[in-house]
Amino acid sequence: MRILTLAAAAAAFHATPPARHGTHLQAAIDDDENLSPEDMAKFAAQAPSDSEQAALFAQLKEQFAAIEGSTYGGARDEDYFEEEEENTLEAELRKAGGRLSKQDQRDVDRAALEATFERAKEDFKSTVEKMKEDDLAVTNIKRAELEAEMAAEARAFETRMDALAREAGVDPRGPLPEFDEDVIVTLDDVLAEPAPVSNIPVSSAIRVCGAKGGALQEQVVDELKKLGVQEASVGDAKRGNTGTLVLVDAGEAEAKRLVETARPRRVVVASRQGVTRSGEFAFLFRKGALDGARGVEGAAKLALQKIGEGGESVVVRLGEAKGASGEAVVEVGDTLDEATSTDVAAAALARCCLDARVANATLAVSGADASVDWSDLLLKADGPELLRRPARSSENEVLSWVREWATLWTAKGDNARRLTTPVDVVPTPNGAELVFVDKRAPKRSKAGGVRLVVEAVGGVRVRAVRGAYSEGIAVKAMSEDLILARLDEDLSRTFGG
Repeated sequence: MRILTLAAAAAAFHATPPARHGTHLQAAIDDDENLSPEDMAKFAAQAPSDSEQAALFAQLKEQFAAIEGSTYGGARDEDYFEEEEENTLEAELRKAGGRLSKQDQRDVDRAALEATFERAKEDFKSTVEKMKEDDLAVTNIKRAELEAEMAAEARAFETRMDALAREAGVDPRGPLPEFDEDVIVTLDDVLAEPAPVSNIPVSSAIRVCGAKGGALQEQVVDELKKLGVQEASVGDAKRGNTGTLVLVDAGEAEAKRLVETARPRRVVVASRQGVTRSGEFAFLFRKGALDGARGVEGAAKLALQKIGEGGESVVVRLGEAKGASGEAVVEVGDTLDEATSTDVAAAALARCCLDARVANATLAVSGADASVDWSDLLLKADGPELLRRPARSSENEVLSWVREWATLWTAKGDNARRLTTPVDVVPTPNGAELVFVDKRAPKRSKAGGVRLVVEAVGGVRVRAVRGAYSEGIAVKAMSEDLILARLDEDLSRTFGG
């Protein structure tokens, strides 16, 4: 503003003191010839003299010379025009910088350059570190893929060798051991072993057993009777009178003895959430109980396998009863860490005795409200289910979208989506299936995939289900995870959640 004021004042003068007829007052007199003699005399008296104009001109010249960057007769455009700036901290700093001396300005410029180079150096270092991390991640992925492929080839080779051994009349498992080192067998176990009986009829009765007892066992029996099971009881598991054995609060040795005694067609084990994560920090204080639960699961499965009658096992991992809330939730595997009420636990165990889809599955259950659609929840065990998402649109529109989306994984070109294991797309009546093409797998074997199912259940939803794998073929976990991540993202973007 100071520069603008001085510039405006200087504009009224020339390099030499102007004559009186060059002043604004004289111009006003010349412009209006009709002024009276009195007014003209008044204006003439008020006009500055030649000496006053010369003094004012000299003063303005000195003030211009004192302004850095401006000289008399050589003023810059920025001396006359002030840029409009936002009232920000940066603008205030620029204004303050304009009042600095040349040396101070050079110091400020040098500091700004040094700061810029320092930021560039840090950005470069960050970029290099990120490239190193990405390279390490790719290396780890390739290593994991190689290990998985080698394991799959080893299993396929073992499977082929076992088949050749069986064709030659040799049991590839070799002689069965006389005892199981992982299970403690007491004298009571030996005395309780029943005498061999042949031609025992198959029973449909369900027995709930466990030495520690507890109210949960009685609740399971009550739930079974509500579901129409005629013969269900606590205890009394014997060979020939037990079709399904439910182990609740049983010990490791007890689980082994009960399975070998009753020889059931299905064993349902009530276990604990976190069995496979006992080494993680969140579960360290429960490690003893979790290791005990793992022992019970292993003893029951091993005993069932030794019987050699094709029995099924179902593991239901439950949370603590205290603090349970909300509707019942069921997930495949050991992914939950939430409380489970006794009502939900009893309902889940009872239904796992009767539902064929949960055979040889491991489920995690939590929640407090058991009045849910258990058939739909246990559907997750069929496959198993990998993803379930709602879609806010019509069933036909979602079905068309899913089939078109599946073809993106087989498209060609730079924008095509890539997988570690390539896929073929097979349309199905209610969706499509991405079938893995594993060139290392034996011919006519099933290498898995991801089946996309569109259903009108409580609205419209899309489920992703794991495809069938032949024995000895490794699960394509990395390709599965990538497909599921993109499906979840694209569904949310297109149809909402």
